[in-house]
Amino acid sequence: NFKSFRKIDIKPGPVNLIIGANGTGKSNFADAIEFLMLCVRFSLKEAKNRRGGWEMLRRKRTGETGRVPHMKFQIALGPDITRGIDSVNYQFELAGTDEVSVLEEKLTARVHKRSAGRPIARGIPNFSPDAEDIRIVRSGAIVSEWVAPGQNPNEIDKDTLFLSAFGQTGPIRTVADYLASSRVYNIDAAIVKRRTNGTDSGADELDRFGDNLVLYLRQVFERAELKEKIIRDLRTAVPYIKDIEALVTFTMPTLEFTEADSGFKFLVSQMSDGTIRLLGLLSALMQEPPPAIQVVEEPENALHPFAADLFLRAVRRAGSGKSLPTQSFLTSHSPVILDKLLAVEAMNEVGTSAFVTRRVDGGSVMEPAPPEVLHAIRENLARPSDFLRDGDFDDAPRQLKLPGMDAKAE
Repeated sequence: NFKSFRKIDIKPGPVNLIIGANGTGKSNFADAIEFLMLCVRFSLKEAKNRRGGWEMLRRKRTGETGRVPHMKFQIALGPDITRGIDSVNYQFELAGTDEVSVLEEKLTARVHKRSAGRPIARGIPNFSPDAEDIRIVRSGAIVSEWVAPGQNPNEIDKDTLFLSAFGQTGPIRTVADYLASSRVYNIDAAIVKRRTNGTDSGADELDRFGDNLVLYLRQVFERAELKEKIIRDLRTAVPYIKDIEALVTFTMPTLEFTEADSGFKFLVSQMSDGTIRLLGLLSALMQEPPPAIQVVEEPENALHPFAADLFLRAVRRAGSGKSLPTQSFLTSHSPVILDKLLAVEAMNEVGTSAFVTRRVDGGSVMEPAPPEVLHAIRENLARPSDFLRDGDFDDAPRQLKLPGMDAKAE
């Protein structure tokens, strides 16, 4: 019951492609991942307010009256030893009009104990082979089960998730950190060029639309090895970029690009949209620590196919890494993206999964891509983009059959 979705039930892989006609729910899926992150990281109130209020979040009930539909999230995590996860099953159910309350919240998990010593990455501690079990159950404000070290509350405020209220210490923090690290990106070059003053989240992490990319990179560039890596990868697709410097012009922070062939210098506002978007996407992939889950919306926008391929190679590397892998979801309409992500070698190398969003009965559904299409791709009967163009993914827009409509009308 989140936005246009009555229900989504998927089992994603390390890298996931989401396709579908315009208006079928791809961005709503991205919003769901972000909403889950905000709920765990901050609070229900903060998550609700950042997404425009409860009426902007809950599913509308087409042609129905009665109670407001309850919103329910459930996420199951498999092993990720580098983040301390052995297994997790977490769910919560919300209801509300203006104010939001928790109807139910459950957590069953087995997580590894934190070890002493230096973190393996910024913000990621070391974990020992020893694991401990967690089981917490609450209905409304009442806690009926609490199997976890530390505080054992009898009641929790109905407007607060225990995963956010108690997710700062102990083994619960391991689960909270994992879910709170989820990120959604749709870097908008026009916003980057206009904005140099960041947003409420500051410059420690990159915002969804790249509002604070300039301030974020000013901070990243303080680490020479990260700066060189970002510029080196960018130069693969935009070879005339020699260097990028963070500076202040007329009291405003900006980026200055130096061309290799001409020696000319240009500010971020003078650069091409594709260059800025690729710079933002590459920067998102190089965050430390890397997010456990990330969604990138339509990465092909403004990018040359070669630049899009460069980005996709980086996504596959992030998903196949043995240490701190990132599970990625990419929404796309691009034949280029399909051919790269659903190529046989890509599916075998990382385990790419494909899902399709469609409009059904006044709402959205997300389902696995037709297995016969994926089988045909593996058999090399045609390119993935050929099946897309022919409508074989069942993602084409559909005509509504309304009362009185001429069945022959186009």
